[in-house]
Amino acid sequence: MTTDLKEITEDMAKAINRAKIELALRIHSNLIMTTPVDTGFARSNWVISVGTPIQELPGNNQIVLQEKSMEVTDPIYISNNTPYIGYLNEGSSRQAPAGFVNVAIHKAIASLLGERLS
Repeated sequence: MTTDLKEITEDMAKAINRAKIELALRIHSNLIMTTPVDTGFARSNWVISVGTPIQELPGNNQIVLQEKSMEVTDPIYISNNTPYIGYLNEGSSRQAPAGFVNVAIHKAIASLLGERLS
């Protein structure tokens, strides 16, 4: 019986991690698609990581996820260290409305839950 409970707990942890990763990947994709583009620098610097946010500017939309070593309590970060990403999110570009980051996150959550945004 103890083995069954341990297996159930491990299966639950794996399912939670898969859901966290899936949500992070959907958010990441939405952010890439909605980030305004002039040179493409801001769009190419969205990075997913586990445990700690990435501080660099990789320039290639890195994804640093390893489900096997990830604990349920490990936070997933989606970062963009482009110096002007905050200004873009405030609406400084005509290509994307202010708050495009929040919209990208909410759309990803809704799509994962199978809901439509109203």
